[in-house]
Amino acid sequence: MAGKKKATDGRLSIRQYAATVPCSHVAVKKAIDAGKISSSAWDGEYIYDKAEADREWGDIFRIKEGVTAPAPPPVQVPEMPVAVRQETVKKANEDGILKWDGGPVPTGLNYKEALRVSEILKAENSRIKNDELIGLLVRKSDIEKQLFVAGLEMRKMFERFPQIVVDNVIGAKNRTEALRALDDGIVELLDKMTAAITAALS
Repeated sequence: MAGKKKATDGRLSIRQYAATVPCSHVAVKKAIDAGKISSSAWDGEYIYDKAEADREWGDIFRIKEGVTAPAPPPVQVPEMPVAVRQETVKKANEDGILKWDGGPVPTGLNYKEALRVSEILKAENSRIKNDELIGLLVRKSDIEKQLFVAGLEMRKMFERFPQIVVDNVIGAKNRTEALRALDDGIVELLDKMTAAITAALS
């Protein structure tokens, strides 16, 4: 039976793949026979593409049955080399960020202690960057108030605009001069609006 064969080169037997779902090997065999796991993942003997098998059937099975894939085994973290530990702690001492029992941090820390030192260094650097950004931030309410003031000023300008340009338009000798007078008035209005907005936000 194909499900009893041992997988090689990273491929999975039916039973091995079933354990990753998790489900019975019978359920996997039925899925293969029904074409739910295609040749894109199954070569007739092994599941050679687990990700594709999951996409075609495994993920759907987990959702329907309310199961989750087994957690991967914990990764064994190698011991941090002594030179790296010493350099990490040396950096902490030089920056004056950390103290160990009231004095400099010793360089002979084990991996977990040195990792803790490294994480605190990262947190301190992040705090410094946040402090630098505070001066660049503004309150939303302050901006809204400033824009409201600018809006009121712009409304007043629009209300006065007809009175400002009407004499020049009426006094124009022809249509061309009237359009030029109106255009000049609009440009002047836009300049004043820009100045009003700049003043409100400064």
